[in-house]
Amino acid sequence: GARRGGAIPAVLPVELILTDPQGGRAEPSGYYAAKDGVLNVRFESAPNDAPGEWTLSVRELAGGASAQRTLRLR
Repeated sequence: GARRGGAIPAVLPVELILTDPQGGRAEPSGYYAAKDGVLNVRFESAPNDAPGEWTLSVRELAGGASAQRTLRLR
C-alpha cells in the first residue's frame, strides 16, 4: 500500500485552478486525472498575461488533499 504522503497507485480525479494576479481563473484550470500521483499540465504564458504573482491550487477530489503554490510571471 501507499505510505502516508506518498503516491497512490491509481488514477485519481484532481481539480487544478490557476489564478492570475487579479484573482481571475486562467487556462489550464479544470478537472484532470492524476495517474499514480502524477499530473503533467503545460502552461505557456501569453504576451498579454498580467505580470505578478499567479497562484496554482490543486485538490485531489477523492480524498480532499490539496496544495497551493505561487509563481511569478515577469
